[in-house]
Amino acid sequence: MITALRKRLTSRLPEEHDKGAVTLMTVILAPILIFFVWGLIVDGGGMHTAAQRADNVAEDAARASGQQIVGSLSARGIDTVVDPVRAVAAAKRYLADAGVEGEVIPTGPRTLLITTRIVYDNKLLPLPSKLITGSATVNLNRTNAGEVYRP
Repeated sequence: MITALRKRLTSRLPEEHDKGAVTLMTVILAPILIFFVWGLIVDGGGMHTAAQRADNVAEDAARASGQQIVGSLSARGIDTVVDPVRAVAAAKRYLADAGVEGEVIPTGPRTLLITTRIVYDNKLLPLPSKLITGSATVNLNRTNAGEVYRP
């Protein structure tokens, strides 16, 4: 019964007509597939690197702003206080020196939000550029939590 069904089904197929069609399709589609996979690897890695850079620059700008201590108070042992105006200026200067666009936004009397923007242009895939953002927050609080030193 199975052989009769097989003969009936195969008798309707054209003889030797589709021979080699799969090979031709593989030869055409395999390089295209390899190109797109390679493009995803290269451009995906590039976007990941750009995201890391955006975050790192924002965090470094936050560190630079947190180091703007009022020297006269600290030198006399009175208090360790960060100057908010100098902190904003230091973060903006760091962003400019790093060549990254961004903003420094005071979110409170002693806190800053630093955001960065990097545009990633794809290297292989024909896709539009992607905007990558990073951010960091810094608290400009007193760093000397102990008692004031009195010699």
